[in-house]
Amino acid sequence: MSALRVLVVATKAPHPPIGGGNVALDALLRALADSGVEVRVVAPSRCEGTSDPAPYSLRPAAAARPWFRLATHVAAGVPIGVARYHLPALADAVEAELAAFDPQVVHVEQAQLTWLVLRLSSRRPLVLRQQNVESRILERLAGTRAGFVASFLRREARRTAAVEARACRAAGTVAAISEPDAAVLRSLAPASRVVVLPAPLPHFTATAAPALRGNPPLLCLGSFDWWPNGDGARWLLREVWPTLRDSLPGAVLHVAGPGSQRLGRTHDDRIERHGVVRDPAALYDPLAVALVPVRAGSGVRLRILEAWMARVPVVTTSVGGEGLVAAGGRRALIADEPHAFAAAAVRLARDPSLRDDLIRGGEAALEGHRSVTVARMAVETYRETIARHRREARPPWAGRVSGRG
Repeated sequence: MSALRVLVVATKAPHPPIGGGNVALDALLRALADSGVEVRVVAPSRCEGTSDPAPYSLRPAAAARPWFRLATHVAAGVPIGVARYHLPALADAVEAELAAFDPQVVHVEQAQLTWLVLRLSSRRPLVLRQQNVESRILERLAGTRAGFVASFLRREARRTAAVEARACRAAGTVAAISEPDAAVLRSLAPASRVVVLPAPLPHFTATAAPALRGNPPLLCLGSFDWWPNGDGARWLLREVWPTLRDSLPGAVLHVAGPGSQRLGRTHDDRIERHGVVRDPAALYDPLAVALVPVRAGSGVRLRILEAWMARVPVVTTSVGGEGLVAAGGRRALIADEPHAFAAAAVRLARDPSLRDDLIRGGEAALEGHRSVTVARMAVETYRETIARHRREARPPWAGRVSGRG
């Protein structure tokens, strides 16, 4: 059997895998390539140089529209997240790949590319991959705000939900990253075919991490220039860290990832901002406690999977652990209030047996995210979508038996 040809269209280049969305897509593409799938990627951003080349080809297109050029689209009722990626250059790049590569299935990342889903779904078998549900994120983010900002976010959530529903109805298959997200997407588009395709484990270098300053070192990684992560990190610094600082006199908080150097305005010699980190494995000190303070998210937290891979215990919120950590489970500690979140981190710092218990639970949870498992599920999803597209594309008289003769 010849290799399956898959064209992936994304909202940003997956390589190098620095931010959460990049990490998630890069991990899936690597898993597919390792399983023998021929993958090509088109994305509206340019790939930066890296010493670790990707096992898939990338055709860069024009970058997303800058925020100041979106006023006309917003006034017309188009959600900001969708308007940014309505790019003629991206459409041209996709058409060029369709002609040159002739993929058997097109994989579109996220409903921000709904305009492209609508353009391609009748022409090719199409899988819409949802790393998260943007409307759900906006709704939750609105709950953390007040006044005009809250009203604006709720309006964007309604507009985005309508776009997501339209994209789900047009796609041959919708692949959600978790069961909670799948349930939301099914409610938005009840007649759509929605399956769960878990996040594969990130491409993670198992190196000996250097010791971080602090007893214990507290580690918060993320792409903080993304609203939900930035909101959670500011909540951590403003409302959780003061209690942690007093309760653990030797603790040092390490914040790392895009946007981390802009977090917090006051100087604190017990907060280290690492900026962009190419190899997160280098920060997972085996004595650390990983903090994932997400209050307005969706999808699956790749940083939790990374921490489990590094055998570092996790404290997160109920939103942060959604899709990975069941309430009352033994994979991570969950707390939603500032003092409870701080108390959970203190417990982990002082209780070695609890720490070991959570590490074992996290390691066991990794099994369903192994690359081989996820790649097999993805290939099955692609092939079922291809078969479904062929059946639905048959003319109405195909397969009928004539009554004459």
